[in-house]
Amino acid sequence: MNTITKLTPEETATTLKSMLGMKFWGKEAGRFKITRELLGKLTGRRFIKEEFIAAVAEAGMDQGISVIDIGDAFAVLETHILEGFRTVPPAIVQKIAVSIG
Repeated sequence: MNTITKLTPEETATTLKSMLGMKFWGKEAGRFKITRELLGKLTGRRFIKEEFIAAVAEAGMDQGISVIDIGDAFAVLETHILEGFRTVPPAIVQKIAVSIG
């Protein structure tokens, strides 16, 4: 009998992190997206529950990666890339909020 082992959230995060270093689609390494269907196959799960994704994202943060739900897929990238994004100043949010309100 062929039994598929379900990966834990920690094992899933570790696997996704290792995939960041793999060459595919013409890129040596780096960010990628993975469909819900393929993540299910990777983890041995027929259904991907929100609780599982939250646990994978948390385990990923501990390992320096971010796993972001983008609808029918998940984006996977090194957390330091997101930390380098510019931050919206409070004055901009206030200005927009006032113009909407």
